[in-house]
Amino acid sequence: MKARGVFCPSCMVVHWSGEWPRECVEARQNTKRGSVASPYIRTDGMDPLLNHANGQMYDSRSAYERAVKDAGCVIVGNDIPDTKEPETLSQNDLKRDIKTAIEQVEAGYHGPQ
Repeated sequence: MKARGVFCPSCMVVHWSGEWPRECVEARQNTKRGSVASPYIRTDGMDPLLNHANGQMYDSRSAYERAVKDAGCVIVGNDIPDTKEPETLSQNDLKRDIKTAIEQVEAGYHGPQ
């Protein structure tokens, strides 16, 4: 079995298995598991996504990121979709808005230019 290093949060050093100082072992045993940060694991699979730079579909995150980089582009942010329910209009509000739109068109309004 290969020796393996483990990061010690109490002294901020990597100790090899079997070579832990007593104070670090005691500190590790007294630490609650919930307070120790766990690694962030990101899978490579994803829902199919269109790369607008080259027009191809990707279902591999690493392949998509490589293609974006090869195209000279940069991925910015991680937008979270808006989960709000769309606003629903009552029948009266809807009729009023349609009437107003018809009146504006009849008066010569052509929308934003």
